[in-house]
Amino acid sequence: PVFNKNIDCDVIISEVRETSRKPDEIYRLIERMCPRVLKLELFGRPHNTRKNWITLGNQLEGVRLQEDDIVERYNAFANRMNLPPCTKFTGSADEQHPPEKPEKSEGGREIKK
Repeated sequence: PVFNKNIDCDVIISEVRETSRKPDEIYRLIERMCPRVLKLELFGRPHNTRKNWITLGNQLEGVRLQEDDIVERYNAFANRMNLPPCTKFTGSADEQHPPEKPEKSEGGREIKK
């Protein structure tokens, strides 16, 4: 695989978000460092699912994969191991990255960040 190095700086400046949520800039940096290959996101959440990434995590609902060969290989394995099957995920970028729901206070008002 191609690995580009010395293309970005070592510091990312970003707003603090909810616990353990990575800055979006980190994904772009990784994409530039390792183009045209699958990447792996461990302990992912629904907002982490991205094209060309395999996202694993116990907070994900179902199995959503995009690459045909990966879907086929996963389903063969899932069938043997009694795991849920996967259908190819063909959603839009908006479906892959749903908008964040605003946080609400106890009174039901939205909290602005």
